[in-house]
Amino acid sequence: MTIKNYRNGLVALVLLNSVGAAAITITLPKANAVIDSNSAMIEVDGRCQLGVPVRVNATDSNSLTTETLWTACQGDGFFATPLKVSDLKVGSLRIKAYQNISRRNNPTVYVSVTKKVVSAPAPAPAPVPAPAPAPVSAAPPVVVAPAPAPAPAPSSNIVLGVNGHDGRPGSVYPTSQSETVFKLLDSKNMRTYRFDVDPRNFELLDMMVVLSKKYNVAIRPMVYPISSDAAQLKDVAYQMAKRYAADIKIWEIGNEQDYDRAGAQARINNMAAMYKGVKQASDEMKAGLKTTINVMACNTDDTSATARCPNDKNGAMWFLDMAKASGFNFDYISFHYYAFLSDIGYYYNMYLVSQMRAMATKYNTKIFYNELNCADIYHGNTTGGFAGDKACYDSVKQLLTELNTNYKDIVQEITMYELIDEPINSGVEAHFGMFYNINKPKPYWDMITGFAK
Repeated sequence: MTIKNYRNGLVALVLLNSVGAAAITITLPKANAVIDSNSAMIEVDGRCQLGVPVRVNATDSNSLTTETLWTACQGDGFFATPLKVSDLKVGSLRIKAYQNISRRNNPTVYVSVTKKVVSAPAPAPAPVPAPAPAPVSAAPPVVVAPAPAPAPAPSSNIVLGVNGHDGRPGSVYPTSQSETVFKLLDSKNMRTYRFDVDPRNFELLDMMVVLSKKYNVAIRPMVYPISSDAAQLKDVAYQMAKRYAADIKIWEIGNEQDYDRAGAQARINNMAAMYKGVKQASDEMKAGLKTTINVMACNTDDTSATARCPNDKNGAMWFLDMAKASGFNFDYISFHYYAFLSDIGYYYNMYLVSQMRAMATKYNTKIFYNELNCADIYHGNTTGGFAGDKACYDSVKQLLTELNTNYKDIVQEITMYELIDEPINSGVEAHFGMFYNINKPKPYWDMITGFAK
């Protein structure tokens, strides 16, 4: 057996006779495939992440694919009902077990099995050996290569990604540049890309799905409710989720809609309508789709007339509670917080412990910390600063260190805001990029991507 490491998973090539071969168990670090060539059935089982459905199918050299099977992940393993491959062309079969896991180095597991047809009569079937820790080479038909090198160790830091705004008219993110962005992220091991999108914009989503697969960068689309018509919103979300059920597993609905208590119920009603559309598509297709709701860090010391959470240590928890009560049964929570260097201590405790951790605990879920940068930008910083500046550079480094040191148990992904400056915006909103333009990074880019390991 030969195992090769690829960016998108592990591939095993196994040669066996198409007639008279005994069942062969292929053991990989993260998947097993049991091939019974006599009955032309393939059973697939393996390790997986609890709570995330697994999709399994097989494809032949003519691109004919078996019916896709969905199965649950129980404990740390899954077992798929045997795939019937007798209708497939004899030759190369590609068995794919896919689980949408938001962790670097384990987005997908691929197992490729090659069945080699021989013209000579096959020998009588050999007895199936008793299970033992012996290598796969115990089965006579298998050609075994030298033992493979061990798989790379899992990432030691939280998955890191970045925000962008591809396809916005007149923006610095033209779709003609999108592939360059994905190449850049891949080169730095930045494994997620969050972008806002009209849920009806299939042209953009189609393109992003292709780039996501090509460069092993998970896409995290954020969709806004496009109206206040609940029936329309549900249908739009249903069509969107159904179209991409196999490729986009997490949909974030709305962005910073907790900005004001006034009108919050109406905004949540619109988000709940979209959630119901995604849920319907997921249930019909057994796709295991997930949804995310977003909130911002909230200063509980603010007791002004416009305060969102005066003297409420839980911050925007009220918004999450209202959403749940309104039928938006979100799976994940995304969180936004821009910090000053001096925030460590008092404000870290306010925002990260009393709010972010409390939310993860109450709703028993993971946090997608998907907007992060320094608060110094609000005070005029446009360059990202420099090492030792006691400002932007040091603030971002300090917060990334804090998250990776003390919050890995609840934070699933960190997403920087944003990749490129947007000079078409007014005021401080023009300067949140880690690049001045796609060819000119700011000094703290290398420091930030150093956490993508």
